[in-house]
Amino acid sequence: MTLENIRNHIIEQAKAEASRAREETLREADRIIASAREEADREFHSAIERLQAELDAALDQETGRLRAAQRMELLKLKSRILDEIFARAAGKLLSNERYWERVREQLEELAGQEGQVLCRSEDRERVSRIIRELNGRLDRKVPGLARDPAGIRGGFVFQGRGFDVDVSLDSQLEVFREKVLPELVAKTFPEK
Repeated sequence: MTLENIRNHIIEQAKAEASRAREETLREADRIIASAREEADREFHSAIERLQAELDAALDQETGRLRAAQRMELLKLKSRILDEIFARAAGKLLSNERYWERVREQLEELAGQEGQVLCRSEDRERVSRIIRELNGRLDRKVPGLARDPAGIRGGFVFQGRGFDVDVSLDSQLEVFREKVLPELVAKTFPEK
């Protein structure tokens, strides 16, 4: 063997070794790339699942918040409707003579008491007239009107020395409202 042949043989062996190393490196690179892709896919799918869970939770939370707000608005609307019903009832009572007869009876029950009667400014003349009429025919006098009006819708409040008596239309309607409200709500807003 000549030196040239040895040299060529070594070069051939080196080329073959380089080719095997290259192929081994390429296979290893493909394996690493495939493994990296699998890991990236797992992380991507995991991230998608986490994002989906977060979005589902956010949607549930927002849906719950909106449902609660809607229920609150519905309750407010129902309350306004019921308030309007009772306000109309108060207006009808104030124009009803039987109601004023009841006010007269309640004022008569105060005869002989010490104190003052408070009523709303719109009823001042009428209540004053009732008190004068009662005092004209009763032995014991009904207390007079207070100087200042009361912030009530009708009726009166008696302020005595040791006690107050609230026979205002507001307090009477409130007692009535508490008594009939469950039935009124059931009839007005039946559950489906």
